[in-house]
Amino acid sequence: MTSKPTKKMSIFDRFNRQPTNRQREIFRYWDGTKERGADPLVVLRALVTDSEFDIKTDPELAAQGIADATDRTLKAIRRVLSVRPWETLACGKEVGLTDAETLELLSDFGLYLDGLKKNSSLTPTSQPATGSTDSVSPNPPPDAQPMSESSDSDSTSTDPRRAAASFSSAGSATP
Repeated sequence: MTSKPTKKMSIFDRFNRQPTNRQREIFRYWDGTKERGADPLVVLRALVTDSEFDIKTDPELAAQGIADATDRTLKAIRRVLSVRPWETLACGKEVGLTDAETLELLSDFGLYLDGLKKNSSLTPTSQPATGSTDSVSPNPPPDAQPMSESSDSDSTSTDPRRAAASFSSAGSATP
């Protein structure tokens, strides 16, 4: 009996394979014009190291209505995620995000990080495995996806304190 020769997979073949969406941990969000994607660790690192923004206190102070903290928070989100403030262009097209939508984007990012921490041991902010044999999915739960189109009337949806809770634990493990 002769066996069929198997094709050897070179190391280059492994790099050329496209990963599926389940294998990629990309934070997806609406920037007011189009959907974008960002590496969550790059975003987190940029927020943690932003010299004009304190990730541990500014979102909390912004939620309390402190104007300076709100401005710092909005500017940091817009800088890091390349989001424009809402405006109407001369041609009549509306672009960008309102202040409330921008703060909600930070909150959505915090929820996304929470989903990654709960479902993955691959990020530096997650705790080491404790011998559990549970399978780990690298994707966040569907309710942690950013900027849904639903008309959620929950007043905490734009509350930056939700994001601050995620960042305070993530900020201690600075990437």
